[in-house]
Amino acid sequence: MVGHAESIREASSQFNLHSISFFRNGQNAVTFFFVLSGFLITYLLLKEKNTTNKINVKHFYWKRIVRIWPLYFLLLTIGLVLQPMVIFIFKIQYQLPYNPLSALPYFLLFIPGLTTFYYGNHLLEPLWSIGVEEWFYLIWGPFIKWIKRNLFWWISGFLILKIALNQLAIYGHFPPVVVYFIRMMQMESMSLGALVALLFFKSIPLLNNHNILRLFQYTSGTLILTIVFLNKEIESILAQFGIYEKSSITLLNALVFACFIGSIALRNKMNKILDHKWLNWCGEISYGIYMYHLLIVTAVCGIISQLELNFFWSTLFLHGGSLSLTLIIAGLSKKYFEDAILKFKNSIK
Repeated sequence: MVGHAESIREASSQFNLHSISFFRNGQNAVTFFFVLSGFLITYLLLKEKNTTNKINVKHFYWKRIVRIWPLYFLLLTIGLVLQPMVIFIFKIQYQLPYNPLSALPYFLLFIPGLTTFYYGNHLLEPLWSIGVEEWFYLIWGPFIKWIKRNLFWWISGFLILKIALNQLAIYGHFPPVVVYFIRMMQMESMSLGALVALLFFKSIPLLNNHNILRLFQYTSGTLILTIVFLNKEIESILAQFGIYEKSSITLLNALVFACFIGSIALRNKMNKILDHKWLNWCGEISYGIYMYHLLIVTAVCGIISQLELNFFWSTLFLHGGSLSLTLIIAGLSKKYFEDAILKFKNSIK
């Protein structure tokens, strides 16, 4: 959210903080989400498989559909129907970067990232990661169900395959759209999360050593703080060692995130910090925060650009106003829209 706000100010030639590392963590946040998703989904599937001796893939799909699709298609309605109507009716001087009918197939096939590739930046841009998640769900449920033995090696093979595809994208002279698609599908991040979930589920004796877990937790936590506050500097250092491709940097960051998530889950010593009602509430509405935030940030940026504010006040109103409005709208959406549909998540057994 912070990264998008500063990117919008930079694109509109306003004074911005986008050159500072802290304000350039959008991609890192999504990568962390992918690793966490791989961990959580894999653990839940393994738990179901262990408890019932099977995985109900149909129910797994249905729960994902009920949680993800309503808000996804609401945003599509806003971006592909309401936005063009408002522009036309009020004769707003804004040219949509995409043709709604031409972009629609990419959204319906859950590859919205290709809309950004072909048409450039737009208000529905965050939906690219939702498409990646949907494909992960589609593959992962049956994958975990059908693999009876050696799951560690199968997931490792999946990870190695994706890393190999990343390298082919760099050196294979593929068409740009193929390169973009390979990089967009961050299955390596989900796979790392899945491997950690498997180790957590199996309770490997070595991972029960609290000294080792403490070392992993503090080391990975320190590295995460370094990534958050010094990511530009880290990328410059890695480039000196020949590591400058985004996919390679993403993989390294995902490995750090996986170590941190695993050490937190296994050590379980941060409950007093993390188990707080406001943090839990933010977690419950986090999907809405992600889906609505770009619309709200863009609107707030537009309002601020019309006001004669100095840098301090414009920055305060941008981030404070965007955060407050996004939390309010995401909270209302969760209570009155998403929860109403979530009541049906157990309607298919």
